[in-house]
Amino acid sequence: MFGTTESGVIGYSELGDGPDVFRALPGAGIVEIVDEETHDVIEVTSKKGKCVVTSLLRVAAPAIRIDTGDYAEWIDGPDVTSRRFRLLGRKFPFVHTLGDATFNETHVWALIQAVGKDVGLVKLQAEIYSNRVEIVYTLADAPRHGDADITDALTAATHCCLPMLNDAGIPIFVRPEPFSHFAESTRRKGRLIVDCRAPQTI
Repeated sequence: MFGTTESGVIGYSELGDGPDVFRALPGAGIVEIVDEETHDVIEVTSKKGKCVVTSLLRVAAPAIRIDTGDYAEWIDGPDVTSRRFRLLGRKFPFVHTLGDATFNETHVWALIQAVGKDVGLVKLQAEIYSNRVEIVYTLADAPRHGDADITDALTAATHCCLPMLNDAGIPIFVRPEPFSHFAESTRRKGRLIVDCRAPQTI
């Protein structure tokens, strides 16, 4: 199932559907994919837009054209019954700045997508310090080729996914940590970027 707190249930997957592929649940809501720049409703397939939902079930607190915070694309045309759509990742609007570099959780999510399946990630996040960024991670199992190889692979991927850090000359460090390091991991929504800089005092 696919749903949000604001709009409730949105869609479901059938046996044989690919990863992140859903169908709008009949009678539950109306799914639209909207162009972020023009705000036009997208009807063609394979065009990325923001996923917008109107709930047909919420009467006491109506949810009308709620932005789910996800990017999506249509797989089927508008004439197909039980039309399928594919989620393409979350929208992360909060921008973090370090020196001359600005980046957000979309960049860290791209890093997770690039290496997650290959190295068996359980958790990864970027920690911002006053003069560096540290990528910390936990693996599902002990690495087969040693921590050094995993660290090297993650370092290379980080330079590709967060090139703004390279351009600004900001050092990047990668290190493994036990799962207990991630203090917020028991929360429903964990953060991909944690600002570890000391708060400024006036």
